[in-house]
This record gives sequence, C-alpha cells and structure tokens, in this order.
Amino acid sequence: MSRPIRLSYSDQMLYEGCPHKYKRIKAEGYPPSEDTRAIDEGSYYHAVIEAWLKGAKKPAVTDFMPNIHGDDKWSVTEGARAALNQVKKLFDTYGLTATYIENYTALPNLPRIGEGKYELIMNEWELPVTATDMTVSVQLASRVDCIAEDEIGNVWVFDWKTAKRDYTEWQLMASRQLAIYQMILADKGIKVDYLVYGVILKGSNTFVPHIRQPFTEDELNDFRTIIAETANQIRRQLYPKKGGSNCRWCPFKNDCFDLLDDPTKLWKEVSDPWG
Repeated sequence: MSRPIRLSYSDQMLYEGCPHKYKRIKAEGYPPSEDTRAIDEGSYYHAVIEAWLKGAKKPAVTDFMPNIHGDDKWSVTEGARAALNQVKKLFDTYGLTATYIENYTALPNLPRIGEGKYELIMNEWELPVTATDMTVSVQLASRVDCIAEDEIGNVWVFDWKTAKRDYTEWQLMASRQLAIYQMILADKGIKVDYLVYGVILKGSNTFVPHIRQPFTEDELNDFRTIIAETANQIRRQLYPKKGGSNCRWCPFKNDCFDLLDDPTKLWKEVSDPWG
C-alpha cells in the first residue's frame, strides 16, 4: 500500500488555488511568503483568544505584529480586546466551558483524542476516486481552535477567522474546514453537536458567530469526494500552474512568466488572467 497523502484544510486550499504553488511549498520546501500585516493581525487575534482559553496572560503585541506600527498597532490590540469580550459573552450565553487543544487534553469527560502538540491526526482512509476503480489513501490533519462543552454535555467545535467583511464565500470555505474537524473527531470517538465558524471583523471590532448543526453523512460524503480528488492529483504529482487574482502576491510568480505574452497580467486583479 502506498504511503497516505496527509492533508490539512490549508493544504487543500493551497493545492486547489494553485497546484504549482503547492509543489513549491510542500514538495520543494520553499517558505510560503514574507510575513504581512494580515498574517500579523490574524495571528494576534488568535493568540489573544487562545491565551484566554488557556488561562494565560494576554500575549505581548510585539511578539505578533512586526509589520504593524504606531496607531495601527493600538487599533489591532483594541480590536482583539473587543472581539474577545464578545467571544466571552457567547460562551456565557450558552454556558460553555472551553478547552484549548494542546497536548490533546480535552474536557474531563471526553476521551483523550490523540498524541502530539498541535494537530489532530485521523486514522488512514481509503477513499474512492470518482469515475475510476482506484482508491487513494488519505490522512486528514488539522488544528482545532477550540472545543467546548455546554451545561448538558453537548460538544461545540470552533474555528476563528479574521476578515474585513463577513463574506458568504468565506462561510462556504469554512464549511469544509468544520467538516474536517467533525470527521477527525468522529474518528476519535467524539460526537460533535454544534459547529461554530466565528468571524472577527477587523475594523469594526465585532465577532460574528455562525452556529450550525453537524453535517449529515451525505454532506460529509460530498466533502470526502472533493478531498479524494485533490489527494489523487497530488499522488499523481500533477502540479500545473494556475492563474488567479492572488498571483500578484505569490512569491513564485516569476515561475509563470513563460505562460504569458504580457507578464503584467499576473498582477491584475481578475478571476483568471489566462482565460
């Protein structure tokens, strides 16, 4: 049996966004990009919530925002504080007790859910590849932002995202990430009762929780089909170059000049510069 393809949600988004970029980062080991303001800001928001979940002190701003300076840094810290207060209010409203997944110590009445420090790793799957007689061996991996339990024992799983607006397409993208959480935890014997995609709106200092019931088995099968297709392409080492609006920020955009008569198209914000 071939070695399983290990995929996180981020791996899938990276490959589907541009297989060539996936190859450069995952197969060849190049760093994904330089740190940016968006990465700094998102990391700090996550760190503030994680510190609260751990019962730790709020992290130092200087540890997370090397690319943000002056009044902007103050604005981010105030935004993180306001968002955290709204997260706390949500937990109080639903009577939630939270745990941060580190070393996999879950709530007292939940089973131990794995080994390792940051990621949940599920057992190997053999998934069918659409329209073929083949299967592909897949191992899902993910870091869960938060698992919580309410007063009657329901298990809640959270994913935090920072964004300027509450994009509908972001919610659709988050659906797969939440489905992956649900599948991995089911593999560990943990039944999820509620899934929460929490959007921290930068600038307005607002936290918007989207609470939903677990995915049905049919919905999970749809996600498994997508995951199997991506894993099969990676197994076959298919890494075509793919254009899009993010090309202008890509650290590997110089690789793609040979595909264009006009290389400046790489920087234009269009859906498909090669279409």
